[in-house]
Amino acid sequence: MAVIMTHLATVMPFSTAELCAVCWKGGPRILASEALGEYTSLQRGRSNSEKKGGSVGDSEKKPETAFLIEEYKNIAATHDRLRDLLVRLFNYFLLLSAFPFTVAGLVFRNGGFNLFAAPGEIRILFIFVALGDLGLAVALVEVRLSQYRYARTVNAIRRYFKDSVPAIADYLYLPTSTDLPSWTSLGFVSPQLYFMLLTGGLFVACGTYGFRSNCFTLLAIAVYVSLYAAFHVGMVRRFQKHKGGIK
Repeated sequence: MAVIMTHLATVMPFSTAELCAVCWKGGPRILASEALGEYTSLQRGRSNSEKKGGSVGDSEKKPETAFLIEEYKNIAATHDRLRDLLVRLFNYFLLLSAFPFTVAGLVFRNGGFNLFAAPGEIRILFIFVALGDLGLAVALVEVRLSQYRYARTVNAIRRYFKDSVPAIADYLYLPTSTDLPSWTSLGFVSPQLYFMLLTGGLFVACGTYGFRSNCFTLLAIAVYVSLYAAFHVGMVRRFQKHKGGIK
C-alpha cells in the first residue's frame, strides 16, 4: 500500500491527506485500480470547479490591469496594421505617378518625347496627378502620426506596469516615455515624402510650363509645396493636443 501511495503522489497533483483519504476509504485492502479510480474522480471534480470559478490569478486581477492588458494588445495590433497601410499608400503613389508617363508615351509614340511640350490635355492630367500625389503625401503623414500616437499609448501602459511593479524596470528595453517617438521625426517615411513632393513638383512644372512664364511655373511649385507644409504643420499640432487623452 505504501508503494501505491508513493506512486500516486508522484503522478497526481494532490496532497498527502487526499491520498490517505482515498486509499483508506475502503479499508487497508483497497485495490490499486480502485484507488486510481477515486483519484480520477477527484481530479475531474477539481478541473470542473476551476472552470466554473476561474483561477485564483484571474479572480484577483484588478479591473484596471485587465483593461490595460487588453488595451495593449489592441493598440499593438492597430500599430502593425497602420504600418501595412503606410506601405500600401506609397504603392498607390507609385501607380498613380506612373500613369501620366504611360499616357505621354502613347502620345509621343512616334518620337519627339518631351513632357514640357505636351498637349493641353496631358498638361491637365499632370496637374490632377500632382494633386493626387499631394493627397497621398498628406495621408501618409496622417497615418504615420496616428502610428506614433498608438506607440505613445503603448509606452504609457508600459510605464504604468513599471511604476506599479518597480522590479520589472530592468527587464523593459522598450521606451516607457510618452514623449517618444517625436512628432517631428517621421523616420523612414521622411525620404518617401521628399520623393513624393519632388515628383508632384515635377508634374506641376510639366503642367504649367509655357503657360505664361517661368516665374508662373516656379510660383505654382511654391504654392504646391506650401500646401503640403501647411497640412503637415496643422496635423502635427493637432496630434500634439492628444496628450492626456484624445479630444
